Amino acid sequence: MANQGNVLKNGVKTGPTVNSLISGFIENIEIPNYSFDEQRQIAARLKAQLAEVDKARQAAVVQLRDTRLLRACMFKAFFAELDEAPKKKLGDYAETTSGSTPSRGNKQYWQPAEIAWVKTGEVAFAPITATEEAISKTALAECSLSLLPPKTILIAMYGQGKTRGQSAILEIHATTNQACFAILPNDTWEPDFLYLWLKASYQDLRDLSADRGGNQANLNGALLNALEVPAPSKTEQQHIVARIQAAMTEIDAMENSSRAAMEDINRLPSRVLAQAFDHPESQTPP
Repeated sequence: MANQGNVLKNGVKTGPTVNSLISGFIENIEIPNYSFDEQRQIAARLKAQLAEVDKARQAAVVQLRDTRLLRACMFKAFFAELDEAPKKKLGDYAETTSGSTPSRGNKQYWQPAEIAWVKTGEVAFAPITATEEAISKTALAECSLSLLPPKTILIAMYGQGKTRGQSAILEIHATTNQACFAILPNDTWEPDFLYLWLKASYQDLRDLSADRGGNQANLNGALLNALEVPAPSKTEQQHIVARIQAAMTEIDAMENSSRAAMEDINRLPSRVLAQAFDHPESQTPP
């Protein structure tokens, strides 16, 4: 392991399909000539050092997990303050819609690629500023699609893995496939407030669809339009958004710091071994 970098750099021959070791390279690697007692002492010291690295790694994992839990708790805490606020049924106060998938067999629906087209895999708790695919104006006119304005909120009604229940804000004009539920800008909810509330309600949305039973737990327009959403004044919504964003900035900094620490810790074992065997005098028993 300590010589892994040297082996990969100097001892590997690149082939057309697989790489292989250069003949005789391993046999020519020089190995420090210590007595068995010295080897055991060095091995014991390295094991102790690597055990400390493992403890540090476990602590970093806990810290990173706690940061993520803090984020979830923060969302819940802010919106818990709105328990007494009036609630309004989403579909009664906001225009909602979904999209469709133009026929892949009709090239006129996909060329020229003129209008962004969102799939549920792109609805992932992040602003949508570009899409993987686009449709033509012909598809927009013929395929039961609406051109959605910026600040439309999207919810993934179904999709692979963690996708179902995720939300995002459109920052561009776009259309969507049939698995996306779109909430157009309206006079009742600030887009950022509604998005953050939906983000905080992610697990509740997944549970809502899972409670329906059946082979596939999907959300649908009826379930989402029936959501009772807190509806304080727009001024209060803006205040809550500002507070959440400030808290998120601090938590993001904590998470980034935890990730950086984890990356450093993950590099430590190779550094410890390299130090031991590149500079064997540092591990030589007295």
